[in-house]
Amino acid sequence: MIFKENAPPYSVEIERKQGEEILYINFMNAPFVPSISDDPSIMARVVDALAENPEVARVVFVQQRNYNYPSEQIFLLAEIARAYNFLTKQEIILSVDKLRFYGNVAEIYEEVSLLITLLRQDPLTCYFKLKKKIDILKLQTMPGKISNYLMLLGKFFSLLESTKLVKDYSDKFQEYGFNSREVYRTIFKPDILPNFTFTRLAAQLPKDAEFVDQYEIRSDMESATVTILKKENESKYVYHLMPPEYMLSEEHHMLLNLARNVLLEHRPKAEEFTDPEKTRHVFFNVAKDLLSELSQHKRISLSYEELNMLSRILVRYTIGFGLIEVLLMDNKLQDIVLNAPIAQSHIFVRHQAYEECVTNIIPSHEDVDSWAGKLRLQSGRPLDEANPILDTDLVFGKVRARVAAVQEPLSPNGLAYAFRRHRDDPWTFVYCRTAQFFNRWK
Repeated sequence: MIFKENAPPYSVEIERKQGEEILYINFMNAPFVPSISDDPSIMARVVDALAENPEVARVVFVQQRNYNYPSEQIFLLAEIARAYNFLTKQEIILSVDKLRFYGNVAEIYEEVSLLITLLRQDPLTCYFKLKKKIDILKLQTMPGKISNYLMLLGKFFSLLESTKLVKDYSDKFQEYGFNSREVYRTIFKPDILPNFTFTRLAAQLPKDAEFVDQYEIRSDMESATVTILKKENESKYVYHLMPPEYMLSEEHHMLLNLARNVLLEHRPKAEEFTDPEKTRHVFFNVAKDLLSELSQHKRISLSYEELNMLSRILVRYTIGFGLIEVLLMDNKLQDIVLNAPIAQSHIFVRHQAYEECVTNIIPSHEDVDSWAGKLRLQSGRPLDEANPILDTDLVFGKVRARVAAVQEPLSPNGLAYAFRRHRDDPWTFVYCRTAQFFNRWK
């Protein structure tokens, strides 16, 4: 977790990795689910943070779940933050000394401060209120004469008019109405991910994609849904995964977070990884006991199936490989590729029916660094600047795969991975001879 237990509400932390700045805002003890689209005060808080930290590319709200707003959405608010900075810090628009030139100081201050507040909380409403005010002032101004106040509002208006948010969404905003934040709900859609992982998964199906296929991945009493989609003018299919850990209730999320914090205090020794299957079995039993105790303490009822499911998820996100394991459960996949820079690239897969597909998963630096450490321990081989390639096997349950990890200097942008999934029923020499025999018999 990025924040400590005693971190004050709404505190901010910034991490910079591989050229990307990520801003985290603490909502752990907030009595509501934070949302840029629904809450004007949250939007204002983000604009303020971007005004102070203009290089930020992503914003993550940290709570029971993490709410990740990707760079293309944050860019829209970053432009608003730059306009806010220009008006308040460069133009010093609320300075009493400057307001004297525009008319009655008290009236002008009240009006301009309202517009500045709207700029942070509801930029589109601010744009239309400015437009209306300018039109009124033009009617009141003598022909051929432009007042200082009109010039000030005109500069404010031109700044807003040049932003992408206003250019792309002002027409749609008018359709919804001025008292609605519905337009923001179509723009600011966070990737919602469990607090026990920083790997991002776009849970919502893209609207501009055509449905092609859907099937279930089933393994050890748990299942994940795979949806294949096709976007217009794009050659690759979209492989949209919805794993069980992204559909848990708030109570189950809380139990997993508490249990994970306990298990993280145990630092496995290298010898524990010499037999990965035995280690997973031990951790699975420990996870079951721990989750059972926590559920009784928190008075949360867990069925046998739910306890087993949560235990498997807990193992997957402590000593396992997270969503990579869910992907490897799909026997229709042949290869899984993670390109560098990891946190800015979707995972690609090769599907037996749809060839190369782009997934809805973007891994995090934290997770991929953890995977590298686990591969070192399991294989007993180095992965460093002197040995920038590590080839090894990954085995869990009935799944077997070959893994290649590459880092600097061979991969200048950081760690990259390639997973080759082995067939569940490999083509052996005996299998081929038997197949030939039956073909002749037919």
